[in-house]
Amino acid sequence: MASGVVKVGRRTYAVGLYWQPSPSGRVAQAAREAALQPGQQADFYCVRGVSKSVSVPQYGLAQSSLGHKVGMPTLAASLANVQPGSWAGAFRLREGTWVTVVRDDLVAPDGDLLFDSDEAARERLLQEISLGGVQRIYAPDGWSIPGSDPTPLPLLLQDRTDCRLQPVHLPLKLLVYAAAAVGAIVLLVFIALQYQAEQDRVERERLAAQRAQQKGVIGGMVEEWKWPPAEEVYAKVWEKKPVASEAFEACRQNFETAAASQYGWKKGISTCQGGGLSVIWRRDSGKLAAIPDKALLNVQGVNATQLFRSGTLQPRGAEALLEEKEVTHLVLTKAWPVSLSRLPDDKPVVQPPSRVKNPPPPPPPPWRKRGVRYSGKVPPWDYIGLFKDMPGLIIRKIIWDGISWSMDATIYEKRGG
Repeated sequence: MASGVVKVGRRTYAVGLYWQPSPSGRVAQAAREAALQPGQQADFYCVRGVSKSVSVPQYGLAQSSLGHKVGMPTLAASLANVQPGSWAGAFRLREGTWVTVVRDDLVAPDGDLLFDSDEAARERLLQEISLGGVQRIYAPDGWSIPGSDPTPLPLLLQDRTDCRLQPVHLPLKLLVYAAAAVGAIVLLVFIALQYQAEQDRVERERLAAQRAQQKGVIGGMVEEWKWPPAEEVYAKVWEKKPVASEAFEACRQNFETAAASQYGWKKGISTCQGGGLSVIWRRDSGKLAAIPDKALLNVQGVNATQLFRSGTLQPRGAEALLEEKEVTHLVLTKAWPVSLSRLPDDKPVVQPPSRVKNPPPPPPPPWRKRGVRYSGKVPPWDYIGLFKDMPGLIIRKIIWDGISWSMDATIYEKRGG
């Protein structure tokens, strides 16, 4: 089928979008620029912004030829917003079998596909599972995939309608109407703010009186609870990931295995993560073309995805972290060709019992995180001599866009010092 529109319950969603992360923060602008690239043919985009579960924003590109329309929510983003982490799933719908892949809370570039047949969808899901790194698998009960969860899509989706489509080019009529509405909106907002301020004052007084009345009753009924030591509250994420040198070597081997070109196809973005490589090919219009070896073709016949894997990466195990000043010193003295940023702390893996009301805030993690971003013409593994001595370094992904390389990594470091 050629449609990119499905129904879940009574709601209509867009599927079949092309997804990309945008760490720069100017997500909407990046989406519009990508939509205007030659051969992209995207008419709409949507932005999945930063939230409690999403640390890196991303955008999706959509096409009117697939039935996509302005204001239509996207199924992949809606589901990813309520099912965080790294997982893959296949769900039967009236329009076909939909396969979606989410890694590190981000929808994968080729992780939003609608298939005509169960067989093709099952093969795509099994290939993603073989790459490893997925915490959960959703699949129909009849597929007999070990460890899979057959929970229906409506229960997982929770009736969410997120990441609605916006036009790449705003219609002139819409701009005129918007300009005419601004004056009226400003006036209404001013009146509403005055009214809201008065309502807030009344509500604050009511809550203060209620708290004063209940203070004695609640204080005597709540069970006291203390957080365990900080090292037990947070997971040592880096110890479950491979060392940087092994991750670099796996990506290097995968990129060498992948073909540099395919007749009748244009090579898109290649992404290496978790020891596996995903290569996206786009149909070169007007030329004869065969399906690339072991590639998955979307229902429109315009995108093909090849998956490569050089082997299974092993976790590094116990590893002591450097202090913050030591990390900074090593980066400066070795002149790392990267940009650094401070990332939010990990969330606790321990939670207070449900019987505890108003628990104290958790202790801060004993470690902090830095984001590492590399971009250049030279493959990042050529700089292995700079990176290999850094404890707590996790290589998240390496991307080749046909022009330059980029790498996203994280450094865990001992807090303070």
